[in-house]
Amino acid sequence: MMQEFSSGFHKIRIVGVILSGGLLVLYGLLYFRLPATVPVHMTGLGKIDGFGPKETIFLLPLLTLACFWTWPLQLQKLRMQYAPGLRQILTVLLGLVFLVLLLGLG
Repeated sequence: MMQEFSSGFHKIRIVGVILSGGLLVLYGLLYFRLPATVPVHMTGLGKIDGFGPKETIFLLPLLTLACFWTWPLQLQKLRMQYAPGLRQILTVLLGLVFLVLLLGLG
């Protein structure tokens, strides 16, 4: 059970690092095409209500990469009783990273 648990997290971690790295590469390629200020926040209705410097596009993939990269340290501190819920949360996070990547490519 423990080895299966570790293997599943290891696979999710690898995919997360690859997707986060892919976002960084994509944003790096698009960086010079962007205006000096970009939208950084929207309301629930999709109306832009916040702007910031174009460097802020790197914040989400860098934070996500840091989360996926440090999983081994974080998982050592957690008890097995929290594992099922944590796996679901991290799978949702991975799905969100994938969605952002798809939206960036589209």
